[in-house]
Amino acid sequence: MPSYNILVEADGDYWHGNPDYFTTLNEIQIINKKNDIFKDELAKQEGYLLLRFWENQIKKINFEIEFLEAIKHG
Repeated sequence: MPSYNILVEADGDYWHGNPDYFTTLNEIQIINKKNDIFKDELAKQEGYLLLRFWENQIKKINFEIEFLEAIKHG
């Protein structure tokens, strides 16, 4: 079985401060953003591709296509 070393994160629009909706971040959003950066760096150091998707992306009807394209071009 092939190994792809891909991680997927689903970031809530509110909890991770999606810039499409939030111009300023509250304390929780700032903490989550810092954790996201840490996870991104850790995944890269360990040889993983970390794909992030916003909540609003996941809710779209065509998300499956977008998801597969991200994996394909990761």
